[in-house]
Amino acid sequence: MSDREPRTKGELLARIDSDWTALRRDVDAVEHGLREVEAADGWSVKDHVSHIGAWEEGLRALLEKGDRQAAMGVAGLPAQSGFDEINAAIRLLHHNKSWNVVEDEALVIHAGLLNVLSRMTDEELLHPFSHYEPSSAGLDHGGNPIYAWIKGNTYEHYAEHRPWIASLIESVKATHAQ
Repeated sequence: MSDREPRTKGELLARIDSDWTALRRDVDAVEHGLREVEAADGWSVKDHVSHIGAWEEGLRALLEKGDRQAAMGVAGLPAQSGFDEINAAIRLLHHNKSWNVVEDEALVIHAGLLNVLSRMTDEELLHPFSHYEPSSAGLDHGGNPIYAWIKGNTYEHYAEHRPWIASLIESVKATHAQ
């Protein structure tokens, strides 16, 4: 898929689908038993997949004007928590789940997000973040179009994690080949 920014909902959905397919191809190439093996940083392929799913679920909740933190399973964190604290809580929440459970959840979450996005109009993609989360109206990011959060929690997020997953896979294969 082109690196050009999508300009319509149709282009956005196509980009999400293309990049999701690439991510899934990477994950599916990993032997089933190696998807739960942790790299030196403690993360496994399973952890990356559950992490992406949690952020997609938070985005879905946001687009439906729901509670993002509750949807992500991190409702107990302080409001000022940064990405590192949120990501650590997400990993802890899903870490003991089996690969099959994590994969099933990720697929259901992704389908739910696509369902919400498919009902949106091109105009709705340009509404500010504060339209979806009114309490953010006075914050720096409150006026930015929701489109930025959609791409950041979908295809840009997949692209961010694909190299980590590839590196993890190589290190796990090297370790298991010895």
